[in-house]
Formats: sequence, structure tokens, C-alpha cells
Amino acid sequence: MKGDLLTKYFEYHPDFELELNLIQEPNRKKFKKKLHKETQKANFLSTISEFKFAKFLELENLEYTYEPKIAQNKTPDFGLEINNSNTFFDVKRFNISDNDKEDGYILSDLCNELELIKKPYAIDVQQISKSLEIDVDLAKQEIEKWLLSDEITPYSSYIYDDQLQIDIIGVHDSCENIIFMFTPNTPKIHPSKIKSDIIKKLESYNEAIIESNIPFFVAIDLTFDTLIDPRDYMYFFMASPSINNSYVLGEFYNDKKLNGLTGILISYNTKFYWINNPRNSFEICFKNTETEYKINSHKI
Repeated sequence: MKGDLLTKYFEYHPDFELELNLIQEPNRKKFKKKLHKETQKANFLSTISEFKFAKFLELENLEYTYEPKIAQNKTPDFGLEINNSNTFFDVKRFNISDNDKEDGYILSDLCNELELIKKPYAIDVQQISKSLEIDVDLAKQEIEKWLLSDEITPYSSYIYDDQLQIDIIGVHDSCENIIFMFTPNTPKIHPSKIKSDIIKKLESYNEAIIESNIPFFVAIDLTFDTLIDPRDYMYFFMASPSINNSYVLGEFYNDKKLNGLTGILISYNTKFYWINNPRNSFEICFKNTETEYKINSHKI
């Protein structure tokens, strides 16, 4: 996105202007002003993520302030009142990089070319390098030579330029051309990465919020292309099932640095997930989330 990012965003999301107008004043004005001024794509998309959580707060019928100014010249993303207590939270957007997306496009283009080859093979094309730097036409020519050679047999493998591994995974009688599946080297966002970012936010707001026992949580926007199950975070932070109907306790129980965190609110694929920190005395009960509070309904 270059130029007026908001105008371009409206083109692809025609309902967004209506959604903006449904936001409470003066928060709506803040969002519009910020989105109009933003020229950096990453910052613009981060603001879109913040807007997603503003819509969630509207759904919860909660009064809130976008970017409130608090002590120590800090400006968390949101301030609101829950259970008669001032509460603050910050939003973090996680998605794969533009480079990773571009690798997926390259693989797709290459496989569409390989599909034209007259050979009754089913192939699996896997990216094995961190990033792709290939010429699609040249790669197609080299891989085609291998596929048409007399030396290969079903279930043979071929490494192209230390970037791709092509495996013949079957021979089919119903089609005379190549059929394919492909796997880009798309990273997943591991919960440990989010944990480190959460701790940084707790450190940043320690004096202004945490030391004053003011509730604080982190909202995470996992975009669809991260390809990860939000319940992985429930297992990572709360507990994961083990043998004999027991649990392996997660990071909320193992890392005291997280004690000041009220919980984690996750947005993923139009749904919201709330993980309440059992080591924190403040509990939040959101109405429109899938929720994990404690293990076996008691604090450990």
C-alpha cells in the first residue's frame, strides 16, 4: 500500500467506513485521524488491529477510551472500567512477513507451470530455504528435465538450487499431466515469541500500571496467515493435558514475570479467546469469548 492507505483500504473493504461510524465518540475521531495520517503500512495495519478490538469492546457494551494518557507519560492502546476498576490493555498484531507471502506466490506460480508437464506424476514441492530467490521459468526448465528423464522412478526426490525439494509421491492413471501440492516455508508464531513481547509490555508499564495493582492485559491479533490454533496459547500459558488425566502447568504458573498480567485476549479468524491469568487476583469475564480461567476450577 502506497499513497493514501485508508482510501486503498476502503476499496478492498467497502463496509469499513460504516464500521468506523459505529464506534463511540471521541474514539471514532481518533481512529479516523490516525488512519488518515498513517503512511507506513505496518503501522496502518497495527491500527486496524486496534480497531478490531475497539469493535469487540462495543460488542461487550463497555465504555472505553482509545489511547488514554496516564502516569509516566504512558499511552496504552485502551483504557476502560471493568468491575469498578480502571483497566488498561495494549494490542499486538502478529502476522507473517511480506517476504513470506511473496514466497507463497512464487511457489504457486512455479507449480502452475509444472502442471503443464506431460507426466502422470503427483509431486510435492517444498520450500527448504529460509526465503526464495528463483526465476520461475528457469526453475521450471530444470525441474522439467528431471521429471522427464529416464532415470527417475516413483518416489524419487530432487533438490533444486538448495531452495526447493520436489518429491514424486505417486503415479496416477487418470491424468496425463503433473498434479501437485506445495508447501512454503511459512513460519508459525510460537507462543514463546508472544510471551517475550508481553513481558516487554509489562516492563514498560510496570511503574505506571503494574506496581499500582491496576489491571492490565494484552490483546493479540493473530491474522489468518499465521496458521496457528489459538488453543495452543491456552495450553502454553495455562496447562497442557498429560497422562493420567493430569496437566503440565504452563507459563502463568512457571514465570513470575507474568504475575502482573490479568490475561490475554486473542482475536483470530473473527473469534475471540480470553485466557485469564490464575496467578493474578483480578478476573475478567467477557461475554463474547471462548474462555479459559483456571485448571479444575481452582487456583493452583
